[in-house]
Amino acid sequence: MALTAKELGWLEKGLSGCSKVYALVGAPNTGKSTLFNVLTGGKARVGNWPGVTVSVSVGRLDGVCLVDVPGVYGLGSVSLEERVTREFFLRVPVDGVLVLIDATVPERSFYLLVTLLEALRKPAAIVVTKIRLAHGLGVHIDLDGLSRALGLPVIATSALEGVGVEELRDALRRGVGARPSLRVDYGVAEEAVEELEGHPDLRAAEERLGFTARWLAAQLLADDEQVKMLLESMGFGGVVEEAERLAEQLRERTGIEPSLLIAQARVRVAEDLASAYVVRKKPRGSPAWLDRIFRHPIWGPLAGLGLLFAVFLTAFSVNTGFPLNVIIAHWSPGAAAALEEYSLGGLISRGFEALKSAVVPLLPQGAIAGSVAAVIDGVGLVSGFIPLVGTIVALTAVVEDSGLFTRMAVAFHPIVSRFGLSGRSVYPLALGTGCNVPAVLSTRILDPVEKVRAIMAIPFIPCSARFIVISIFVSAFFHSPLTQALAATGIYATGILVALATARLTARWQVHRYGGAVEEEPPLVMELPPLHPPSGKVVWWVTREALLEYMKKIGGPILLGALVVWALIAYGPHGYTQDPTASFAYYLGRAIGVLFEPIGVGSAHWVLGLAALAGAVAKEIFADTIAVTMGTPEPSRAVAALGLTPAQAYAVLVFVALYIPCVATFTAMVSELKERRLALFYVLYSTTIATILMYASYAALRLAGIP
Repeated sequence: MALTAKELGWLEKGLSGCSKVYALVGAPNTGKSTLFNVLTGGKARVGNWPGVTVSVSVGRLDGVCLVDVPGVYGLGSVSLEERVTREFFLRVPVDGVLVLIDATVPERSFYLLVTLLEALRKPAAIVVTKIRLAHGLGVHIDLDGLSRALGLPVIATSALEGVGVEELRDALRRGVGARPSLRVDYGVAEEAVEELEGHPDLRAAEERLGFTARWLAAQLLADDEQVKMLLESMGFGGVVEEAERLAEQLRERTGIEPSLLIAQARVRVAEDLASAYVVRKKPRGSPAWLDRIFRHPIWGPLAGLGLLFAVFLTAFSVNTGFPLNVIIAHWSPGAAAALEEYSLGGLISRGFEALKSAVVPLLPQGAIAGSVAAVIDGVGLVSGFIPLVGTIVALTAVVEDSGLFTRMAVAFHPIVSRFGLSGRSVYPLALGTGCNVPAVLSTRILDPVEKVRAIMAIPFIPCSARFIVISIFVSAFFHSPLTQALAATGIYATGILVALATARLTARWQVHRYGGAVEEEPPLVMELPPLHPPSGKVVWWVTREALLEYMKKIGGPILLGALVVWALIAYGPHGYTQDPTASFAYYLGRAIGVLFEPIGVGSAHWVLGLAALAGAVAKEIFADTIAVTMGTPEPSRAVAALGLTPAQAYAVLVFVALYIPCVATFTAMVSELKERRLALFYVLYSTTIATILMYASYAALRLAGIP
């Protein structure tokens, strides 16, 4: 099927001026044309391939051209569509290939994937379509595992709902894909394939055609007439004759047609991929009474709160003891203390404290011992998040995989939609009351636009670490149970209101920045999937990837942040010191402490400034830093020694609850936002909000007659 430049003129004209050209390849009914139209805005140049009735479409995306080739199941010569697709890759130089996999029937797409990755030398990426529909049907794909196995990026999309579309657009603008490295083992035919693969004719053909010598060798053994004719027309008849000889030998030796051996080998690879990375759970019919509850305007949110509380209680009680320790402290303080001490977080903390106690005394006291202690503390801080992140992510996967997450989102949507969020955001926001780090990581269940809004809101939600500081300050400066409860409730209410207001402001900013491409009040278009038992394999996939992500992208910065703060406290203008007032941190504390002077804290301002600096690593360190600085081992007594009035103490708590997130949360934000400038802006924004509300709350309490 040799074509002239004139015959391909319409295509050349459509591709003129393109910075990059990508081909969309997929089996029929994979949602390829829908995705193509969404990406290109429905504007495409459509033409028939010369000499046939099969159409090829060309669309543009900011200078990048996409070519929608015919739907095919392989690159053979069985159908006209396959011949056209193969001819397209022979005639048109492309910068990469997007291979589409239908998430509802992924097994059907893997054979084409195997064939393309073996055949083409071009960079490739995998685009999984209909991902939301597949989840509703109980079909799950281990996207990260598949990506690692094939060495290619994998992007999940649901074109009609806009899921993954913006991520795919960004990838196309940047340049997407990697060179495939898939190698099919042809079993009894492997020796013949390898012999042909090394033939000089096929090596030369590989350079000229863009198809790999190995795929060409396999096609010759499979008696692909189109490939034979093409190679003979190029003057490579010698390798065609050699292939016929080897095919005959293989036929005589095995009694099986070489074409069948080649096809079976590719099918085995496709089946292995499906077996390793696809899980199916048969959906059950949802009880009608359950759906009626979640759709009810009153019972729905209450049921959602119950589900959230169950997840929250399980995850954080196992890992930190909170909030179950607070609940049972009224009946058994000893049991509450034991729960906190023997929780996963408590055991990890005790383990690293024991390690530090055993190692540090053996070292020369001074800078060396201090730095080793700081490293141990930093590693302990990183390790302490591992079980918490793992538990949260695993429970998130259980809720989402079972179909309960969708019902909870429907229940909460009418409440949170006025703040620029959909019901899907309630889950990450609620997790933020335990720990902001897994809450930020759990925003992966949201679409890209709403994800940004939720991430900007989550760090304002008071977490369990800030609860510790709140408890210490409240017990030190508010002496009746009523005033203590009111103070703590006021801090939490302030944090939640600021979080929701921030989500709304972010939504308005997005509308201003992107125009009509985003909505300020996002609709919730979700099909209630049938309930089904969550798959342990799927839960493991999701948890494994989250922990790997945490260790690779978040663990290092947490450790680095802890070491930087230690160095600031341990060193000053005259070198190593054990006196905090002679350290660099002291001077930074004085500079930061200026923020507290307007509320009249007096000489305590530099102590609060130093505590705020340390609290940037982990919020619970805020009170511990005050204890170290004041020379009192008990944080409550140290905080009381600051001599603050109730109004000043409350104002300080407002600041602590709202100012910059801890290092772990900030690192998670940078990782998930993919936009460092936005995360850095958040530091300035949150500190400004915290300072303004600190002053406002102090003024309001003074006007109310509270000292």
